Amino acid sequence: MSPGPLPEPEQSHEPTPEAAGPAASPAAAIGDVLAARLKDLQQQAGNAAAAAHALGTGGQQATAGAPFGHRRILASPRWHQEAELYEQRLGAALATAPEVGRAARTAVLRLNEVLSAEFTAERAAGAFLKDDPASAGQVGTGGPETGGAGGTGGTAGDARERLLQWTAPGSSATVRELVTAFYNAAYYKYGPQPGLSGDDRDVSFKTLLHRIVLDGDLWRARELGLDVEALSAQREYLTGGARSVLGRLPQDVGRLFAKDIFALGNMTLQHGTGTTMSMGRSQQGRTERPEAPAGTGPGRSTLRNYQDIGVPLSEAERAHAQRSTTPLRVEGVRLDGDRILPQEYDVSPEAIWAAMAPAGEQGPEFPLPWASGQALFAMDPAAAWYRKHHERGAPLVAGISGTTTRMLSAFRWLKAVPGGLGGTGGGQERSEREFFLAVASWMLTGRDHSLYEILRGAKAAGLPSLSGLTASSKDVAAMYRDFDVFVRTTLPGAKLPELPYAALYEQAAQADREEGGMLTVHDDTVRTARRKQRRLQKPVGGADGPGKDLGFAHFLALTQYTGDNHQLINRVLTTPGGFTSVGVGRLMDEMISRVADDVPTEVPFTRWRDDELQGLISQYTAPGLDDQERKARLEPVRKRLRALAGTLRAEAKTHADMLADSLHRLPPVRGSVYRAGWEMWPRKRLTFDGFTSTSEKRKKAEEFLPLQYPTAGGRRVLYQLELAGRSGRDISAFSQKPEEKEVLLLPGAAFTVQLRNRDESVRVNGQEIRYDFVWATETTG
Repeated sequence: MSPGPLPEPEQSHEPTPEAAGPAASPAAAIGDVLAARLKDLQQQAGNAAAAAHALGTGGQQATAGAPFGHRRILASPRWHQEAELYEQRLGAALATAPEVGRAARTAVLRLNEVLSAEFTAERAAGAFLKDDPASAGQVGTGGPETGGAGGTGGTAGDARERLLQWTAPGSSATVRELVTAFYNAAYYKYGPQPGLSGDDRDVSFKTLLHRIVLDGDLWRARELGLDVEALSAQREYLTGGARSVLGRLPQDVGRLFAKDIFALGNMTLQHGTGTTMSMGRSQQGRTERPEAPAGTGPGRSTLRNYQDIGVPLSEAERAHAQRSTTPLRVEGVRLDGDRILPQEYDVSPEAIWAAMAPAGEQGPEFPLPWASGQALFAMDPAAAWYRKHHERGAPLVAGISGTTTRMLSAFRWLKAVPGGLGGTGGGQERSEREFFLAVASWMLTGRDHSLYEILRGAKAAGLPSLSGLTASSKDVAAMYRDFDVFVRTTLPGAKLPELPYAALYEQAAQADREEGGMLTVHDDTVRTARRKQRRLQKPVGGADGPGKDLGFAHFLALTQYTGDNHQLINRVLTTPGGFTSVGVGRLMDEMISRVADDVPTEVPFTRWRDDELQGLISQYTAPGLDDQERKARLEPVRKRLRALAGTLRAEAKTHADMLADSLHRLPPVRGSVYRAGWEMWPRKRLTFDGFTSTSEKRKKAEEFLPLQYPTAGGRRVLYQLELAGRSGRDISAFSQKPEEKEVLLLPGAAFTVQLRNRDESVRVNGQEIRYDFVWATETTG
């Protein structure tokens, strides 16, 4: 594919226009075009960083974890499958984000600029192209006009034309192509040679880095605009006293600490021995699949796999994959008289591609020659590292990603975006985060590594811009949620897939009871949540609706809580861990006792999906019963609810986790809110363990004073709480009673009492209620 006339600039970013020119540009003109494109992309990154800083959205926002860590959902037999599907969808979503494509193009152009200055532009361009059939994203060593033809037929002109095509605004080049090109030129294709090679085998970023670091040419690093401070630290390490010790290690371990700036032992040891040990342990149970060299075996992907998740092959990728396909050995049968005998056949590459079904149609699928991590390696389920993290719920593919460590380190050393753009270091830090997402997309879509493995590899690179990443399997759900926050902060316009625990929550809420559906979620709750989602995600006056950042699972959880189940959810939060079943059982007793005493109370169990319970409730509510008989029929209802306490406890914890996730997606509230309650004795500090309902209206809170039932010696209290933008979330738009102006406090909300007035009174529904008034301010420390 020829790039044709030089393309127009992207309209959305208003870059510097490029001059039109012939398809076969002179070498100097090509260099000017590539330099202009790099400068424009760097300016875009700087502008984006400055805008994010001005809006206060430049960094990762920390969020508190779910109260129970979504443990019930992680224990589901469907968890690992759902998490793996989510990770591939996530990779595809990242690949479509403009910022990620910008970072990948910037990386290629900046690396080309540096290599061109060191090795000449013609030789540098060839380092980005490699004939490796098993490597995803390769397009061969030819240029666009030859379709990336393999072999030695490609010329320096072809390679530079490919660079033009890759980096043109509106280019069809995939993020996968661009990151693979960077991977090639950074260290994968070539490296330092033992002696003068006389050809292009020494053209790579790795060769240049060794000249700077091992030969001590830091002045050259400064001339090229590289990260001199970071490379000085590398020189100190690689030429320091530790070399004498590392040089005596056994060969199989010593190679990890060779005089090589990209050796994983060297890269990880500088961030602590724990990082080095973890990376080693992660690969102890990893073996190469014997079928991999033949292009068969598990884990292979097809054209349709990539198409179905939204990252189809480009024309160049497809052409190179087609040329790289080898004959496929298949098992079939043959007739020998009246006997059917097994027979192996070789299917030619031409026949394979001719037989593939067109896009969108059903038909034969054949594996691509690409070999991802899951196709190359098998992980031993009995290995300690694998067993530990798998049991915690983390998908695993091939161990901690050393490739991620190398790629991010290379990008940092390049200083792809000058620090002055977007504020002090802002442009570079933002570009590092965006490039990390490009690397993550590259690996997730093809299942080279899992998200956990990629995050661990990213942390091992030691980039300050990624220091806030959560890379732990101790709370896998929190890892996914925090990464989702990181991506939404970095890519505000990205359309991300539903988190895996949210997807499973949604499935359980809507499933029939006999298929594992939740006891406590009624069909009406699901329908109400659907209506709220449609209403609250609809733009109003050109602005996004209040539910723009929520998925259906979040609407379900909010609807579940703002209905009649909030007491059940709060009971599991306020009861000590080992006694939650007891606490739920006591709540059921309290509800039944109030029904028996004809005291107003909420009765959520009348809508729970248990046939036996509903049958007993029908017997209790049957017409024509006297008080004594009706009271007798209430006792079996109590017993059935007690029998369901374990299920109720488990589901309440699941609702609490999903509700916490939902609330953290809403903006925090500042200002005064009110709540009715009761106390045994005056307190200086208030802490609310459960989700706590408050109202912006004092009158509404006063209406709840008669519903407070203090024990002997206790007193009713009306709280005025001053929120400082930490624990309060406005849920009035999601409530069944929006006129109550409800603000929900997150578990653990803490306040300091500033004023207490004893023995005030108010009339509610004609009844005089005496109470203490307490004014308290939110604790922000």
